[in-house]
Amino acid sequence: MDSEVNSGLEGFGAQIPKLNPEQEQLLRTTQVDCYNNLAACLLQREVVDYARVLEYSLKVLQWRPGNVKALYRAGVASLELGDVQTSRQYLLQASRGTPNDANIKKQLQRVEERLSKDYQKEKALYKGMFSKQKQGEEPLADEKTQKPV
Repeated sequence: MDSEVNSGLEGFGAQIPKLNPEQEQLLRTTQVDCYNNLAACLLQREVVDYARVLEYSLKVLQWRPGNVKALYRAGVASLELGDVQTSRQYLLQASRGTPNDANIKKQLQRVEERLSKDYQKEKALYKGMFSKQKQGEEPLADEKTQKPV
């Protein structure tokens, strides 16, 4: 029934009749519900396939860009897959739709903690790089005078 799925099958049999707008809307609503429920079920498993959760959530967002449940699940999946910035974007969008949702707030807190942790690691890395230069490496030379800076 879905024209996106069946487009590759054209010419292999009887043509599938086109859906009228009402049928197309019903199909999309059913697909949104199914993919949202699939993503929710996957998140409940003992071992979660976050890539599939993200895939299903993105399908929902393709058809319903502001769907809060899909935004939330895409945010959770992105965070678990290591894409913290994208996770933050999805979760912030979800929080605009339901600003008092405790689960969204909890995940946003996890994102902020992860960003802070990553920032501290990066800060320590740069501090280590520059302190090594001060301790024993030769100083940088001024390009014009070739004298140490």
